[in-house]
Amino acid sequence: MIDTATNTVVATVAVGTNPIGVAITPNGSFAYVANETDNSVSVINTATNAVVTTVSVGSSPHGIAITPDGASAYVANQISNNVSVISTANNTVVATVNVSAGPIGVASGPAALAKLNNFTALVGVSKELHATAVAGQFHPSNTVDPLTQSVTLSVAGSNSASVTFASFKKVGSVYSTGGKTGLTRVTLSLSPLKNGNWGYLAALTSFVPGTPSVTVSLTIGTQNGGATVTAHSLD
Repeated sequence: MIDTATNTVVATVAVGTNPIGVAITPNGSFAYVANETDNSVSVINTATNAVVTTVSVGSSPHGIAITPDGASAYVANQISNNVSVISTANNTVVATVNVSAGPIGVASGPAALAKLNNFTALVGVSKELHATAVAGQFHPSNTVDPLTQSVTLSVAGSNSASVTFASFKKVGSVYSTGGKTGLTRVTLSLSPLKNGNWGYLAALTSFVPGTPSVTVSLTIGTQNGGATVTAHSLD
């Protein structure tokens, strides 16, 4: 593992024989490594830099790609002429697809984003504290799972802040996380509600949107919602 800030090796992780391909889940939590000689895929927890499991696939795996929603890993097996489909939820092969001779690469394109329906936003701004609070609800089109799906929150006026969160913790029914962009720190909580909606609450420190009109956007996996509202003063 290389720290991109210093371009130095900070960890070395032992995997299978002749690792040849690697892909990272959209939330950055796991790395999937194709081991050509072992006919396997090593799954690395990027928080601990430790292999958490090894998945047997076809013969001579090469290329590997993760779907945009993070739900599946596709592995091209050169000698067995097929593609193994791994469910990232339980790291098991759920399908094997026969293809033409000698596949060595696989790609996953961006998915069309489904809607987070009925998306609402309430924005409060404290110029004195140089902080912003955002809250609202939405009704998802598909399954929401912050533990496995990439989540991005954006808040924009004349100033903007956007954070893609690496991982969430779940306590009860509440998913919580934190992140940083520049000097701005962002905390975000997501929780399912009894009416089928989800609620969200975010706090941004060292950030004010700069204009009364503020656009809030939330992307979860392949679903996105947004709203433009007038911010309220908290001072």
